[in-house]
Amino acid sequence: QTGEKQILTAPGANLNVTVYDVLKAEPAIRAARVLLTQLEVPLLAVTEALRIARANAVRTVLDPAPPRRLEQTILKDVELIKPNSNEAEVLTGIKVKERASARSAAESLIGMGVQAVAIQAGPEGNLLVWHGGEHWLPKVPVETVDATGAGDAFTGAMAFELARNTPLVEAAKVANAAAAFA
Repeated sequence: QTGEKQILTAPGANLNVTVYDVLKAEPAIRAARVLLTQLEVPLLAVTEALRIARANAVRTVLDPAPPRRLEQTILKDVELIKPNSNEAEVLTGIKVKERASARSAAESLIGMGVQAVAIQAGPEGNLLVWHGGEHWLPKVPVETVDATGAGDAFTGAMAFELARNTPLVEAAKVANAAAAFA
């Protein structure tokens, strides 16, 4: 009733994904326009998938869930990262509560090698930050009963728009709307 969500994770088959599995999927990764990945599979598999994608000019999007610290060697292969406030805090050590702290966390991630960050900036909206720029994405006014899936909708819509070669800011606007109505 409050719109607050809690996440319970029960890792299963995802933990069995190996670098070998990623290498078997290399032709599909090379042929893709965008690789969207997350941290529910072993980090070695994620790292290899990102490496293959970037080596083949495939755009990369990372949803850093479940949250964990990441090395710069991984983040340098990420074109866009989409952390929520909790994930951003784990990644950067910066508690994200509003736009200013979201900007600080995003700038920290860019300093670690990420090209662009779309970050949840508190209840007012999302912030898109890239080298040399930023764009505020205000919360779309809808009555929220359950926010479950909003971040996933944002990330999926963003990846889809990037695959269509939609400019970054326009892609983020579409993703922001998709999240609101998820």
